[in-house]
Amino acid sequence: GSEMCKETATDPTIPSFVLGDVNEDSKVNIFDSVLIRKYLLTGEAEINYDNADMNDDGTVNVADLVMLNSFLIS
Repeated sequence: GSEMCKETATDPTIPSFVLGDVNEDSKVNIFDSVLIRKYLLTGEAEINYDNADMNDDGTVNVADLVMLNSFLIS
């Protein structure tokens, strides 16, 4: 049960899933918003795709950026 979840969270070989943590620095902040914007404009930014897909529709797009920005200002 909870023991297994705890081990998984601290295992460095398994990336943690933190919705909005696009750059995987364990924080959700303006840098994640900037990175999604760069990805959308250039396609060249390295992002954690699962964390960037804020609305879980399988695509990272402007809707995810809007949702992340709304979260950041709330």
